[in-house]
Amino acid sequence: MGRVVVALLSLLHLGTTLTSLFGPPKLLVQPPEEVWFQPGAEEAASKFSLKCIASDNAETYYWRKNGESLEVNGEISWEKSGHSGSILFTKPGPHHIGYYQCYVANIYGTAVSNRVHDH
Repeated sequence: MGRVVVALLSLLHLGTTLTSLFGPPKLLVQPPEEVWFQPGAEEAASKFSLKCIASDNAETYYWRKNGESLEVNGEISWEKSGHSGSILFTKPGPHHIGYYQCYVANIYGTAVSNRVHDH
């Protein structure tokens, strides 16, 4: 009986491991639903980030603003390029107000963060 239980637990652990390797990514950290910022405030005080961190099997991170692809460059940069999908707003302005969502994908599927409203 003891060997059967150990064998079943081993299979359960293997199944969990395989799911994490061969399934869609899972979001571990995502942004809150609202983020407030003050355009024109001191540069250091006005910087803010939107967090998006997923499981190790994530292959691609991308963001959408108001339903359209967001180009991450210039005033918006990747916090840890290649390691997470978190983005940093270095010089936020009124043109950054909107709704943002992070998408994390691999060949098995896509995870989508909650929609965050920057204002």
